[in-house]
Parts: sequence; structure tokens; C-alpha cells
Amino acid sequence: MGVLSVSGNLTATSSGPLNLGSGSIGGSLLATSNNGNITQATASGNKLTVGGTTTLNAGTGDIVLTQTGNDFVGNVTLTATGTGTVAITTANTLNLAASNVGAKSMTLSAGTFNFPGGASSIVTTGGVTLQGLTAATTIGVGTGLLTGDLKITQAMINAFAD
Repeated sequence: MGVLSVSGNLTATSSGPLNLGSGSIGGSLLATSNNGNITQATASGNKLTVGGTTTLNAGTGDIVLTQTGNDFVGNVTLTATGTGTVAITTANTLNLAASNVGAKSMTLSAGTFNFPGGASSIVTTGGVTLQGLTAATTIGVGTGLLTGDLKITQAMINAFAD
């Protein structure tokens, strides 16, 4: 998509791979790739900022948004069934809402993790890896259900020890 500068909401739909590029979206992002991979610009310094909620539906495709400067401010919902990878990096808090990533392995990198309670759930048989971006990384877990394995990296273990 190139460099984005959207003050409101953005809906992006493709019939295959969907590259969101880089830049900022002031409102919410709804991206649907109809079984293609959802990615972003990968050159150094390219980041994606979404001021509202982020809903990513790759069908059987992968979701890989891993630039260090990314910032997903609102709740993030992920749908990507099948096998493969789901990887999200956000510079601040990752608020992961109800998500289904099938048998994919899911790697989440953030300064703070929040899994809202209520009806939210994270369904995966591929497991979840949480990577803290700082030694002060915290995890807030509501009453949501995680189906699958959870792996916490060494940086996260150090955060629990503090």
C-alpha cells in the first residue's frame, strides 16, 4: 500500500497477499486478505501506527507485522487459521482481543501485554510466545481463555522476578 496517512478508518481487502506498507491510520484498521499473507513494508524504519482497533483476517494466510516501531493503540483481533506464522510487534501495550490462529505459532512482542477479560479468548494449537521489549514488561490477563501452549522468553521471566 505504500506510505499511509489516513486520518480516519481504513478498510483494506485483497484476493491474496496484502502488504499494508507503513505510516499511520488515525482510526481503526480492518484488513482482510482472503487467504493471502498480511504483511507490511520491511525496510528499516518503516512502522505502522493504528489509533483505533485493528482487525486482521488472513484466512489461511500468515500475519507478519514485526517492525519495531509499530504501535497498535486499540484492541487487536487476529484471524489466521491453518499452519504457519502469526507475529505482531507493537512498541507499547498490545491489547489482544478474541483471536483464532488455528495451528499457527503466534509470537507477540510488546512493552506490555493485556488480554482483556470477558468473552475474549485466544485459540491456537500452535502455541503462543510472548517477547517483552523491556525488562519492565507486564502481562495483564482478564478472564479470557488461552487454548494452546504459552512460552515466555527469558526477558519476560526476568520481568516476573522483579
